[in-house]
Amino acid sequence: LGPPIACWISLKCSSLLKTRKSNTIPIASLDCQLPMSSSDMDRVKKWIAEARIVHPLHSFNSVDLVSSVAMSIKVPHQHLCQARLVQAEALQKCLFQKQFQHTVYVLLDGLGTNLMTAETTPFLSRCKVGTIRSVFPATTAAALTTIGTAQFPAQHGMGGWFLYHKGMITVPLPWKTKEGVSLDDKGVDAKEMFHHSSFFPHIPCTTAEFSEYGATKYSRATFGQDTLSFHCAADSLADHIPALRQFWKEAGSANTFAYVYVNNPDHVQHAHGPMSGRMVDNVLSPEVKAVVQKLDAQLKELYGEHRED
Repeated sequence: LGPPIACWISLKCSSLLKTRKSNTIPIASLDCQLPMSSSDMDRVKKWIAEARIVHPLHSFNSVDLVSSVAMSIKVPHQHLCQARLVQAEALQKCLFQKQFQHTVYVLLDGLGTNLMTAETTPFLSRCKVGTIRSVFPATTAAALTTIGTAQFPAQHGMGGWFLYHKGMITVPLPWKTKEGVSLDDKGVDAKEMFHHSSFFPHIPCTTAEFSEYGATKYSRATFGQDTLSFHCAADSLADHIPALRQFWKEAGSANTFAYVYVNNPDHVQHAHGPMSGRMVDNVLSPEVKAVVQKLDAQLKELYGEHRED
């Protein structure tokens, strides 16, 4: 299972909602025709009933969250997931009771509630208003593309980090092959690979993306050709803050929307593992704990610095 997590924080808004990959195993809709026997299907349904695995559509999910944020900044509903408008509207009423000049959607890759405690994430723990589920499959590529499209992976087509395309194993987000060769050098046309539609061009305010994948072919297809794109290989939120401040300064009195991606704690979890010792002990490794504590402090600083905006 992949490790994506998404947080949003609306400046001056006193609530923060995060999406997470569950510790259990999410599966796709059981209403579709799957290549499995009736006994297999019965077993899967039993696991869901016993909460051994979770269904991504049985509660609020990250598609609902993204759509609610889009609604709050006046994106027309026809550009969002039509099947989840009721859920998105419910989240919007809960989270956006006022309008703000600056809205920031922060995605901390790999930060689930299993990493959040009063000791490790005091700011996030205080601001938390609820838990929702990630998309399935719960991979970084799937989750990031959902943010730009308000679609499920089965709709936008980006299911995982690697994508087989014309005899090659590609890595679409950084726009290269598995061996590290630019897809431009391989003659790959982004229009052939990406078929999803972004709602970002329909955001009626100044919009920016802050990400290590900024300004790539993937970024343009997912977050819009006209979105200001700031490329930054950021391991922490602090790496983005100077560019974010400059973005707000240049926007003046205009309303803005910013999407900010940080590759941690996913990056450090790949290097050190999420837990210290047995995972059932639920004790964070020292490396992961230090990174999560730092990210929590940086979010608090960003929120406190601009809460009047």
